[in-house]
Amino acid sequence: MKALKNILVALLIGLSYFTSHAQRLPQPSPKAEVKQILGLTNFSLEYSRPGVKGRVIWGDLVPYDQNWRTGANRATLLRSTSKFIFGGVHVPPGTYALYTIPGTSSWTVILNSDTTLWGAEDYDPELNVAEAEVKPRFEENSKERLELKFNALEDSTMNLSLSWECLRLDVPIEVSLMSMASENIEMALADSPDDYPVPRNAAVFYKNMGHYKRALDYANNSLEINPESWYTHYIIGEIFEEMGQCREALEHGMTAMRIGLERAEESGEAFAYEKMVTEKIELWRSPDCQKKIENREQEKREAESEPSSQEEETGKKKKKKNK
Repeated sequence: MKALKNILVALLIGLSYFTSHAQRLPQPSPKAEVKQILGLTNFSLEYSRPGVKGRVIWGDLVPYDQNWRTGANRATLLRSTSKFIFGGVHVPPGTYALYTIPGTSSWTVILNSDTTLWGAEDYDPELNVAEAEVKPRFEENSKERLELKFNALEDSTMNLSLSWECLRLDVPIEVSLMSMASENIEMALADSPDDYPVPRNAAVFYKNMGHYKRALDYANNSLEINPESWYTHYIIGEIFEEMGQCREALEHGMTAMRIGLERAEESGEAFAYEKMVTEKIELWRSPDCQKKIENREQEKREAESEPSSQEEETGKKKKKKNK
């Protein structure tokens, strides 16, 4: 009996020692997570970051024409809270494993619905949700650790970028910003039909997106609910400015100033936005208001028509071929 008791005590001491000394050590390929909001959609990447460590990566450690987990350890995961377009393919919201098939001149980037795999073993191409063909490019500076990130962020588009060693890969991602925003606006209007900031917020959104007539409709809707909002008048002035109607912009700017000063006087405080409104009034009142707006629009068109560095490089190559 005593011997049995000693054995049990020894087991308990050993178990206690093992539990209290469980080790947490640095990983050869540290785990990383990247998050980005695009429009109204939350995206995230979860992956592990292997290092070059003096090895030959492309065509050796990562073979060509074979499926790669695009990282280390568990398969890389891409999450999205809304539907999106991946390399031109429409994808439902959800979590997907990100695989790639590297090639010497072109890569296949894959979203697969099986997120349970460790690495690329047991990968089933029948579960592929989207495939995108992307051309890699090589850069002078070598990157020691694999890096996945979101960049080239615009209102409704961005790139998912892969960089490792001297190679870089960009996959375009897009969301349907206008349709999602329109749905949210209509839902908010239905829930709060008498809340004047709701249509005004819609007006600001459509103004920023360049849909000035729709923006004006929503701003006027807000004004019908509350005609004494200085900010709504100010927004309408900005919309008229974008439409090139300086006289109408000035009228609403003057009204915004009057209401703002009256409300400030009633509260015994200064009108915090007086300088901002004054600057706009001076612009809308000036004789060359229309000319300034036209010049600004011309600058926008010229900026949009300028070729990107990639287009310029393509043009140079074409010229060399023609020579």
